[in-house]
Amino acid sequence: MPEKAGSGTPHKPGERCTDQVNYAGDPRPNAEINSIGEETGTCPAVQH
Repeated sequence: MPEKAGSGTPHKPGERCTDQVNYAGDPRPNAEINSIGEETGTCPAVQH
């Protein structure tokens, strides 16, 4: 089933979102992206 645009990626336990998804061009720091994944269980969609 294809992901909806902007839905993010399910966070894999023990893996950082920044290791699962290429956040090149995203202005947010890695720590912020990774903490969103830890707290919500979903890695945020890349922002440009």
